[in-house]
Amino acid sequence: MTMMQSIQSKRFGILGAVALLVSVLMFATPIAATPTSPTPIPPGPIIITSTSGQYWQLSGPTTHSGTAAGTMTLMPIVPVAAVYNYQITTGSLSIGKVTYSITGGAAQVNQHFISGAGTVQGGTFTFTVFGVSATALGPSPLSILVMHLHVGGNYYLVLLHVNVLAPASGA
Repeated sequence: MTMMQSIQSKRFGILGAVALLVSVLMFATPIAATPTSPTPIPPGPIIITSTSGQYWQLSGPTTHSGTAAGTMTLMPIVPVAAVYNYQITTGSLSIGKVTYSITGGAAQVNQHFISGAGTVQGGTFTFTVFGVSATALGPSPLSILVMHLHVGGNYYLVLLHVNVLAPASGA
């Protein structure tokens, strides 16, 4: 086996392990039952903050992994049916020893999850938060944020355990 084949084999092995981990976490994370009529999301920002995390670099001649952390603030724009549109106004993402400022983006919140896309200095990202219900936003160590980050020529997969906080109704 050549060195390049060995690197590719390790990379696909890590991808398989990460895919299995994401699948296990998705099915192990309880999601609140969907009500028959959607409950409005409270007005004001939604703040997503990590409690722990891990990243995997999926490009380059070697594969790296390590700890990751992040935070994002989402401000409401306009609700459309049971989907609520948000603008990503601030945030940061730490990959190992490097911290990126989140410079903008957009997200949607529905009855089952939050998803969106945005930009960091020199790069872009997409994300989904699983294990959260728009009708029951609050501290939940069971919510998982899955992010795909592209900075320069590098691609990263980031998994963060997060708390998703929104102001109480009428706040």
